[in-house]
Amino acid sequence: MAAAVSYPCAKLFSDMVASMLFRFPLDFDYSLVGTVGWLGIVTVLSALASLVPALKAARISVRETLAYE
Repeated sequence: MAAAVSYPCAKLFSDMVASMLFRFPLDFDYSLVGTVGWLGIVTVLSALASLVPALKAARISVRETLAYE
């Protein structure tokens, strides 16, 4: 959803900055490769961030978990 919203927002921002600073339109190029690349990086990092606590939790026995409370 964020990628779909980011295109029109980036275009609007580019147009606003160009009109305020340069008084003429700038070329706007939205990189699909960059979008897919960031999606891949974020997916891998979020999977790793979820995996570490899950592995630690899986090593704790039920007895230890109940005794902790």
